[in-house]
Amino acid sequence: MSIVKLNLSAFKNLFRGLALLALVVFSASCVSSGYKIKKEKESEATYKLGMAYLNDAPPNLQKGYIEFLKSVESNPNNKDSHYAIGHIYAQRQDYPNAIASFKKAILIDPQYSAAYNYLGKTYELSGNDADAILSYQEALKNLQYETPQFPRWNMAMIYLKQRQYQQGLDALLEVRRIVPTDPTVLDKIGETYLQIGKSDKARLVFEEAVFVAPGDYLAHYRLASFYLEKGEKALASNSFKKVVELAPESTQAESAKKRLELLK
Repeated sequence: MSIVKLNLSAFKNLFRGLALLALVVFSASCVSSGYKIKKEKESEATYKLGMAYLNDAPPNLQKGYIEFLKSVESNPNNKDSHYAIGHIYAQRQDYPNAIASFKKAILIDPQYSAAYNYLGKTYELSGNDADAILSYQEALKNLQYETPQFPRWNMAMIYLKQRQYQQGLDALLEVRRIVPTDPTVLDKIGETYLQIGKSDKARLVFEEAVFVAPGDYLAHYRLASFYLEKGEKALASNSFKKVVELAPESTQAESAKKRLELLK
């Protein structure tokens, strides 16, 4: 037999061998891929069950925790389950484990802004304001984050606590840009203006708060208190009456009634 025929025969045998090997590898890959998909579905199912327990009234943290552990056992890359576990640890004030869980979620998805925000809050609750601010800033780097007002608000509260009023105000104004009609945000901006001696701007913000949320008795109470501090008794009286009208059983209504008696 010629060298050419021998080489051709050897090539055919080699080709058959390679084809068989490729088939084995492909089959193994399909099995592996199918197993992975199955485990991911199991992980998602137990995650949803865990969330159902968290949404109970009151939340069943223990059962939720068990389901989230099952979820990450099925799929260690389920970032939402790591986040949920961190949430449960934080609720139990186990801040070191909460921080570790949020970091696992972030390691899986470096753009996980919600995890950065909760990590920041956990640092804050554990007394580490510096790392809290860094985490909030990381949350804001993701331009697709749908609720950036939360880390900005959290940063503002730290700055105000530290009496860094201008930085706190800047953060609050960013929150206002995102949620312009939130009376709680407007109230805090007004308070901050007062703290830095800008009462005229505070007045405008307090009045805006009752304009955008006329049914918010707390906004009316804050405006009434501002008027009273400025000696504008008629305006204060009208605002206190509005508080009593909107929330007659509230603590603020009781205070408003007492102040109204003094204004007579």
